[in-house]
Amino acid sequence: MLYSLFACPFSKVEESFGIQATHDLFYEGIPSFFDSNTTLNYDHLQYPGVVPRSFLGPLLWSRICQFLRLLIFPAYDLAEHPRLIQTLARLSQLIVTLHAWFRFADATAVSAYLLIVTACQFHLPFYASRMLPNSTATILTLHCYAFWMQRRVSYAAVCLVLAAAVLRCDLILLLFTVGLSWLITRQLTVTKALRIGILTLIAAAILTVPFDSLMWQKWVWPEMRVFYYNTVLNKSSDWGVSAWHWYWTAALPKALLLTGFLVPWSVVRLPEQLVAIEMVVLENQRPPMRPPWIDPTYLPFLLPALGFVALYSLLGHKEMRFLFPVLPLFNLCAAAGLQRLERLARPSEKDKSSTTTRVGKFLFGLGILACIVSFVASSLFVAVSRWNYPGGQAMRLLEQELESVRPTDKELRVHIDVSAAMTGVSLFEQRAVQNVWPSATFYKDGYELENQQAKNEEELRFTHLVGEFKERDGFHSIAVAPGNPRLDWRNRQIATEPTIYILERDQWR
Repeated sequence: MLYSLFACPFSKVEESFGIQATHDLFYEGIPSFFDSNTTLNYDHLQYPGVVPRSFLGPLLWSRICQFLRLLIFPAYDLAEHPRLIQTLARLSQLIVTLHAWFRFADATAVSAYLLIVTACQFHLPFYASRMLPNSTATILTLHCYAFWMQRRVSYAAVCLVLAAAVLRCDLILLLFTVGLSWLITRQLTVTKALRIGILTLIAAAILTVPFDSLMWQKWVWPEMRVFYYNTVLNKSSDWGVSAWHWYWTAALPKALLLTGFLVPWSVVRLPEQLVAIEMVVLENQRPPMRPPWIDPTYLPFLLPALGFVALYSLLGHKEMRFLFPVLPLFNLCAAAGLQRLERLARPSEKDKSSTTTRVGKFLFGLGILACIVSFVASSLFVAVSRWNYPGGQAMRLLEQELESVRPTDKELRVHIDVSAAMTGVSLFEQRAVQNVWPSATFYKDGYELENQQAKNEEELRFTHLVGEFKERDGFHSIAVAPGNPRLDWRNRQIATEPTIYILERDQWR
């Protein structure tokens, strides 16, 4: 998780709301009740997006940063170092996520293997510090699973309802499949489930509606709006449609990597059967009594996860991040499968009926190898991902260029195009540039229209352009940020290509 945090310090468009909201809450503070929009300098009011999101996550991370700032002020003012604030905010989310993982692992009988399997993967560690609503919702689902493993189902239900009502409304599907498991196994009654659901929804409304309405400057329950937009109006399909099997054939294999092959052994006793066959055929021994083929211990956790993926597959728009809250259940089963293989390779001294065989050792070796290969692949993915943020890198190149220019009172108007804004440009990066050039002004609107007006309106003239265009009349290139990375196996390196260019107006210096 820490490797991913420091190797990839920028954020992409999916994380833009969380990172910009954290910036505004730290530097601009919380507004008074329903101020005029013209007096508020908030990114989400200028660029509201398609649907509103909750500010509760960014509020927590920004308040942690403010607390850290107060601890060391005035010896050192964190506010003067926006990139450090950005890192500390993401680190705060990482630590809270890590705490949730250890709570979940500690509640299981396979804690070490659960953490090992998770650490060998790419997506869950990588996105633990990235401010997606899905990542924040995963924190609550991990606490839900911890309570579930501890048989404190009422608390687990509260966590899941709260996550669905405040952070990600699509967790209603997980609430359905997990809740059905609780009802079937009689860990929860219908009456108690309704009481918990209603009371938690009321608490969630009290928690999210007033504060988010204050931030959005209108009455809103963000996740209810998202639910209406994506489910009732079915607008999510406007962002792309994937085949019904995409989660099964692409998303899950990428998320689990080779550790996915360990999942079936949590419920299927095929390894034990293979060991028994070896003892009879190769060693001419009488094996202990064969157990049943199916071990139901982890079925109550695996079936709801499979049901969630199946229900989500009915929706046309699909993304990997939608599976984040359910991946811990798959990892739990993978850890149980790995533990089963270990018992065949290294049986406990307390279990006098067990024995070790070459097949058992071989299968356990394959399980360990699956983890090692997954870890190596995940490390490569992080190394490649470092170059997926050319917009953020371009801002740092611009800052370096400006440090060599004097005086700083010259006009500086920077236009950032869509491709740069989507690949790493954040308000933290803009503020870092303003630390070098205090009068810098940034624009993210239509470049062509603004530049046309600039012919007659001197104050609207752009001095710098940051975007994917290689050249423009009246400008020359001063730097370029690489992007579009790929693994070049032949040369054993990560190959990139020029992606985001920094153009400067002719004769500006």
